[in-house]
Amino acid sequence: MVNDEDLQKHQNAVQCKDLRGSRLSEIPREITALNLAMSKGGLDTEKIGKLVHLHTLNISNAEVAEISGTSFDNYPKLRVVDASGNELHSIPVKLPLHVHHLRLNDNPLRDLTDSEIHTLDQLHSY
Repeated sequence: MVNDEDLQKHQNAVQCKDLRGSRLSEIPREITALNLAMSKGGLDTEKIGKLVHLHTLNISNAEVAEISGTSFDNYPKLRVVDASGNELHSIPVKLPLHVHHLRLNDNPLRDLTDSEIHTLDQLHSY
């Protein structure tokens, strides 16, 4: 179970240290930033639910091994994803067009396929 220390709510942002708990339903739907950096349990978008105002998602160092092309479908305003320091071997193909910044450093990425390179074309550098 996630305790109060593990789920910290701020004005328009939430930080959660442990995704294995059941209190993720308490995440306010109006948040714009979600910090799951160093959380346990990887990325489970079904547990997190639909966050229609989410702009920034930090899943760095969160034991994420895979991001599917539909992982961010519940976040139509998502622009920035930090997925650095995980166990990703590939880049999500068919990344939604609204995602402009994807940080993937410190992942064991293999050589990119043509479809993954095409996905990168939509991103902005910063």
